[in-house]
Amino acid sequence: MNLLKRINRNIKIFKRAVLAGVIVTVVIKGVILPVHADIIILKSKEQIKGVVVEDYKDRIIVSTIDGEREIMRQDIKKMTYDMEEQNLTNLGDLYQDKGSYNKAYYYYSKALEVNPDYKRAKDGLSYVGTYLQQTSRRLKLDQLERANEESQWQKRRTGVVELSKEEKLERYFGFSIKESKGKFEVRSIKLGSSAAKSGLKKGDVLLEAWGRSVSYMQPEEVMDKLLIPGIMDLQITVERAYRLKLDQKKGKYNILLGGKLGFSEMEGLIFEEVYPEGPADRAGVEKGDVVASLEGNPTRYMSLEEAADIIMNSNDESLLLKIKRNIVMWKNFKKK
Repeated sequence: MNLLKRINRNIKIFKRAVLAGVIVTVVIKGVILPVHADIIILKSKEQIKGVVVEDYKDRIIVSTIDGEREIMRQDIKKMTYDMEEQNLTNLGDLYQDKGSYNKAYYYYSKALEVNPDYKRAKDGLSYVGTYLQQTSRRLKLDQLERANEESQWQKRRTGVVELSKEEKLERYFGFSIKESKGKFEVRSIKLGSSAAKSGLKKGDVLLEAWGRSVSYMQPEEVMDKLLIPGIMDLQITVERAYRLKLDQKKGKYNILLGGKLGFSEMEGLIFEEVYPEGPADRAGVEKGDVVASLEGNPTRYMSLEEAADIIMNSNDESLLLKIKRNIVMWKNFKKK
């Protein structure tokens, strides 16, 4: 490989890494371009540098120059993020888990001062802000009555019998979930319920609740995230699969897709536009949906150009994609 080809290859790799949010070290003409990364120190004293691309309760997924690596939290001694907003948000999460909501609010706010578009901090701030606001309002008589409405409804309907968490989820929001291999899938949707009105669908995979990943959580923990006392709304992120029926096999990617893709620094590939009556619109895709995969290919390290190539070279009458979508719904206490 001659020097020019090697330089072009390095530039291409670097572009893909930057687009995907992966931080690497690039060497061109013998000059090292230092780029910082997250640092994970294991209890075995091994030090790993890369980018934490997935953050779960019991494990993390780190993207390194040698590929992705799954690390269990029990094996981690210390972890430092390169991005200041990540460190601040982690402090917010820590204090939220401890029930110190004022401190959590402070750190989420500081994270958003550094990066106003950081989704985890925005979701965390939304949750603790809602919690603090509604807790304060419950000190007033009218809010206290509303907060007690849940227990009063239970007494009227079931007497001394306490509803299970699964029954509460279905009663208040109108949907149920089932666990399979560390993932939680929507099992059923009650017609006319808050879940149905929010656009939640049977088969959706639950990814986050209030900006916190629920993958690999125990079912009881997930229920606790979905049924927080005193909080009247629920903010979740789901993954959904769509099979788009294409109107034609050849053409520009946006015409085939029926929408225009863009690139968000924090989310990756997203639908910037959905054309009316196009394949994406007919399938149910919405503007702002994040593209998780195309034809089974994860988009984490995919550039816009590569996504366009997959769409234009599918040579099929349909296109399979998975999207991530944020959904908000409200508790329902009305007596049937």
